[in-house]
Amino acid sequence: LTSRFSAPSELPLRVDFGGGWLDVPRFAEPGEYIVNCTISPLVSLFDWPFHKCAGLGGSAAWSLLNGHDPVSKELDLGVGWQDPAVIQETGLCVWESGPS
Repeated sequence: LTSRFSAPSELPLRVDFGGGWLDVPRFAEPGEYIVNCTISPLVSLFDWPFHKCAGLGGSAAWSLLNGHDPVSKELDLGVGWQDPAVIQETGLCVWESGPS
C-alpha cells in the first residue's frame, strides 16, 4: 500500500506568530499555544525561492519533498514537530503545546 504514495512535488514554508519552541518536547508547556501559517511561493526540490536556513521550516519541507517522515527527522534533530505539521496542514494553524 505504501508504494502507492509519493512525496509531494511542492510545499509551502511557514512563519511563526507566537509560541516558537513550545513544540520541542523539552520546552513544551501544557496550556500554551503555537500560532503559525504557511507562506507562498511554494518550494520544490528544483525551485527554492527563499534563503536556505532562513528559519521558515525548510528542513521539514526538504525532508517531506524527499519522501521522508518529517516529524521524526525534526525530532531527531532536537527541534519540534510544528514545522512539518503546518506545512502539511497549510493555512493559519493554532497548536496546543504539551507532552507528546
